[in-house]
Amino acid sequence: MKYLLAILLLLNSSEVFCQIWRGAISDNETKQPLQAVTVTNTNKNIFVFTDAEGHFNIEANPGDKITFYCPGYKNETHIVLPGIDGIRLHFAMKLSSQELKEVIFKKSYGTTYQNDSAERASTYSRALARQHSNIGSPVSMLADKLSRKSKNLFHFQKMYDKMEDEKYTDTKYSPELVKELTKLGGDTLAAFMNKFPIPYDYARSATDLELKMWIRYNYKQFLFQTDSLRKLQLMH
Repeated sequence: MKYLLAILLLLNSSEVFCQIWRGAISDNETKQPLQAVTVTNTNKNIFVFTDAEGHFNIEANPGDKITFYCPGYKNETHIVLPGIDGIRLHFAMKLSSQELKEVIFKKSYGTTYQNDSAERASTYSRALARQHSNIGSPVSMLADKLSRKSKNLFHFQKMYDKMEDEKYTDTKYSPELVKELTKLGGDTLAAFMNKFPIPYDYARSATDLELKMWIRYNYKQFLFQTDSLRKLQLMH
């Protein structure tokens, strides 16, 4: 019995001494946190995504190889060093510069979103073309900033850009797709999508497979959080 216990302890030693590798990833130029970066431990074949603050936690032992992947950025690989358990490390990813091949544009009717977006841009072209005054006298620049009409116009431009981003993400991150992958419906489906909104930049650059991986990963987080909340309510 004593030898059996020793063997079991040896077999489970990798789990016992497994540490949590914590980090935060940001854009190298803007210093803004990067959400939905895929962080993979290639030794253990597990992965996580960074949250809205660019943070991630992943199981790793010293010597494990960790890769960072984010559409539009250069892939990175890091080796876990000993003695960093509990410390949040900071990483910066650089945009990838790729030479584009020659493209010949042909007449196309485009998608529903593209057609609607083009029509909106044409309708509001004059309002969207207005820019802040950068030249001229200080008086004209000040008048431009204080003018109620100018304020309303520039506020409209910000809201327009935000609306366009939301309409695009709706075409990629649709209730139909989420329902197909998670089998959620009704209020629970809406709660999941509100709790895990997809970043616009990720929706724009991710492939269909990457998008599905992101949804499935966050669905697991959603189930875990929901189950934990239910157990906490039962305790009280």
